[in-house]
Amino acid sequence: PVVAADRTVAAVEPVIAADRTVAAVEPALAATAGIVRPVIAAVDRAVAAIEPTVLAAAAVTAAAVTEVVTKPATEKQDAAPPTVPTDKLVAMATVRRGEGPFQSAERILKSDGKKHSIDEVMALTRALQRNFAPERNNNKDMKGLKVNYQFITKDNFAAIIADVKNPQVQAQLRALAMAS
Repeated sequence: PVVAADRTVAAVEPVIAADRTVAAVEPALAATAGIVRPVIAAVDRAVAAIEPTVLAAAAVTAAAVTEVVTKPATEKQDAAPPTVPTDKLVAMATVRRGEGPFQSAERILKSDGKKHSIDEVMALTRALQRNFAPERNNNKDMKGLKVNYQFITKDNFAAIIADVKNPQVQAQLRALAMAS
């Protein structure tokens, strides 16, 4: 309705201007025709009737556009839920006797019931290893890894997701975090 009203106003304005010019230049012609003044009055009433609607719609549109344009990008990021691992995910990432990061990575990826490639398992394994290294003075081997060590915790989960080089694995980790 607002667009139609806007088009109507735009189409009528030149006619109104032309009629006003004729009435100003040739008052006798306008008076004898007896049409111009009633038409101008009718058009003025029509414009006056729709003008508040058009102006209100324009103001709402301008406000909406201003809000979208000025909204900081961080608000969109803040709207996403925080990435926190579930207890189930933490349990899957906990080292069992005779295991290392590869077995934990396999267990985590198998949790969706699908078969995963060795590349996906290795992407997660390497991220788990890199996350473990700072705790061992950046020693790259896994010496000192103890049973019940948790590769994934609430504190390091975001860093592990960022460190995984495979987008499918990142997506699965996020999905596991959201699952309750």
